[in-house]
Amino acid sequence: MTFKFDTMFRSCLYSTNISEHASLDNYISETVQFHRNNTKQKTSWLCDTYSTLNGSYSLDNDPQLRSLLNTFDNNLKFVCSKFYGYNNPKVSERHSWINLAMPGEYQEFHLHERTDFSLVYYVQVGENTGNIIFRDSAEKRMQDLRSSNYVEANFTNWTHIPAKHDLLIFRSYLEHMVSQNKSDHPRISISANYNLEEQ
Repeated sequence: MTFKFDTMFRSCLYSTNISEHASLDNYISETVQFHRNNTKQKTSWLCDTYSTLNGSYSLDNDPQLRSLLNTFDNNLKFVCSKFYGYNNPKVSERHSWINLAMPGEYQEFHLHERTDFSLVYYVQVGENTGNIIFRDSAEKRMQDLRSSNYVEANFTNWTHIPAKHDLLIFRSYLEHMVSQNKSDHPRISISANYNLEEQ
């Protein structure tokens, strides 16, 4: 018997490690701690992870983080040209923010609307500080396949266990969450959204 079994509509996750920016760790940690302690955050989230997204602080206007943001841009341009068919991709918009999850805190499932790509960079992580979990958006609308074998054709969740200075890039429509911080230490990351166009 001759047949084909194609993988359609593949979702991709790019990961690398950019430890060359380790000297910024303390500054990022002190910055997000300061804003969490001095800002009353209004949010509709069910979870309790703090974010600088809707506050007065802007990563884009912080000169100390310019080199880090440039590294984000360059990695995204590489991903888009290498794997997504962009010719000379141009970053046309970026929103970036710092996340701080204290022990016991988590981030519920969500996606990033009206953007093309998203990323997360791990500044401070450790054992049991929380993993990022991606979910197939069709899972909410469809009945799960009841199989005890985990194979590419039936899995609907993907978990990445982060290491310090990991950088992840993925399409913004992918639903994702961060599991509860079950350690005694904070988890700190930077997230960003991008729209792109060809130059």
